[in-house]
Amino acid sequence: MKTKRLILFSLVCFLEVVALSQVLPTIEKKMYKSPDGKLYINKSLPLYLFIGTQPDASHGVTRLESDATKRYTNPMYLDTEGLNTIQSPSCVDTSTKQVVLPKRNIIFEVYADSKPPVSRISIDTKRQQLRKGKIYVSGETKIILSASDALSGVDKILYSIDGSPFAEYSSAIVLSEQKEYTIKYFAFDNVGNIEEIHTLLIVVDKTAPKISMEIKGDFHEQILAGNARIIFQAEDTISETDNLFYSINENNPLIYRRPIEINTLAQGEYIITYWAEDKVGNITEKKNFSFYVDKTPPTIIPEIMGKTYIINGKEFSSGRSLLKLTTIDNKAGTKEIYYSINNSEYKKYEKPVMLNNTGGNISIRAYALDYVNNRSEISEGTQNASLPYVDLTGPTIGYRFEGPYLQIGDTIFISKATKIKLYANDSEAGLNEILFSVDKKDYQKYESSFGVESDGRHLLDISASDNVDNITSQSLIIFTDNQGPNVYTLFSSPSYPISHQNETRYVYPSYTKLYISANDNHTSVQKITFSLNNSPEKELTGFLTGFKGQNNLKISAWDMLGNKTSINLEFFVGDLNQ
Repeated sequence: MKTKRLILFSLVCFLEVVALSQVLPTIEKKMYKSPDGKLYINKSLPLYLFIGTQPDASHGVTRLESDATKRYTNPMYLDTEGLNTIQSPSCVDTSTKQVVLPKRNIIFEVYADSKPPVSRISIDTKRQQLRKGKIYVSGETKIILSASDALSGVDKILYSIDGSPFAEYSSAIVLSEQKEYTIKYFAFDNVGNIEEIHTLLIVVDKTAPKISMEIKGDFHEQILAGNARIIFQAEDTISETDNLFYSINENNPLIYRRPIEINTLAQGEYIITYWAEDKVGNITEKKNFSFYVDKTPPTIIPEIMGKTYIINGKEFSSGRSLLKLTTIDNKAGTKEIYYSINNSEYKKYEKPVMLNNTGGNISIRAYALDYVNNRSEISEGTQNASLPYVDLTGPTIGYRFEGPYLQIGDTIFISKATKIKLYANDSEAGLNEILFSVDKKDYQKYESSFGVESDGRHLLDISASDNVDNITSQSLIIFTDNQGPNVYTLFSSPSYPISHQNETRYVYPSYTKLYISANDNHTSVQKITFSLNNSPEKELTGFLTGFKGQNNLKISAWDMLGNKTSINLEFFVGDLNQ
């Protein structure tokens, strides 16, 4: 008995504490008769028994007294959870008033219920995360409450949002505003047993993470050096970032775990796409960053410049020779040039340097930096400043392509049918010869136009000299493409097996359409033609349809360099009901 009082006192204290912060509705402990006729009573309530001789309890009813157990009646309490019985020995026939044999007791059933319902909560959202006692969800979310009771059944479920008065739960609760919600809920049964209040903190997060990008190392505008790194950071102030993704040149996405080291990428153009997802599935819009990886330092071309004149048929130097340093850079551009003459201290090159105070052999050293700090190798050259000469300028080099070609950036695409014609001009001493080298092999003397037939990337070095051995050099990047486009076909309908003359024939339905496409690995597709059953070739302008019977279709595709790919396609089109 003391234990029961202690539990009751604790429950009262708990409800009083809750009531201090939020008013609870009054819930009465009571009796309840279920639709199937069972009588339930709250086990903590006192029980009084009344007896009468009329079917109407409002007439002649007398409360029962007990002499034998007077101490435990009026009121009495049920001792058993669930089924309790009130009995009288021997059933008496209502007509004959005789004891019914064999004898058996008269039994009245009463169900005692002291246990509250058990409620449950279900969160209808695409994704959720539990962190530090709070449930984070994405977007509009539905909260579904349910409860079960072992005996008298659930009467109602009550809930409160953010301290609002408790209301009866009847349908799903929709949380649509981005904020933190405090949800309280409990249930009580049909005899007034009350469940303890449950409290749940739910945070609705509709905001995707914010991403920032930073470049460490050397870079200029959107040109990155080999020592550069791309660093991403994602921040989500609500449910936290789950993963940050990136993709380079539309390849498979990767999870960002560490800075992207540019030295792992080959020189060239890139597009990096990046986005982030938080713990509840909010995804940022994809962002793109286009950049060029430049690992090539400038090329330095030193040149001795000066005027000459002839006195009495003898050739002399003017004595006003200049050192001119010219650079060629593939992408970022030259930022600074430094030079040293005859091992003197390095100076920054601003303009051509007078060599009038230098005689004899001249030793020139120089290096250059581009805008992403790629540094050229130190170059050396010697020039005897006292030698007479007329012409210090090398020939002007030119070239022409005979046949198909296409220039993309600094690369010229050709086919094996393309010929390269070289020419040079020297307006002073006159042209001596033109030499060329393919892929750093031995130089050959240029006699007539030539081709570079093997597939792939090639480096063409051209050198021209005049009659006083001034040399001009130039390099071209050549890419030989001898492969035709890739041709793809796709029927709009599957073929179906049909038995024909003891063999199975695969037949396409008469309404089928044939889609034809092509792409090229290096340049682009110029045109696609087709010939059906040896008919004249036609240029493809859309899908093909209207086929009948056995078909032999020849498809040809040309790329921008005239490379051709042809395929033959045989298929049967007919009535599937035959």
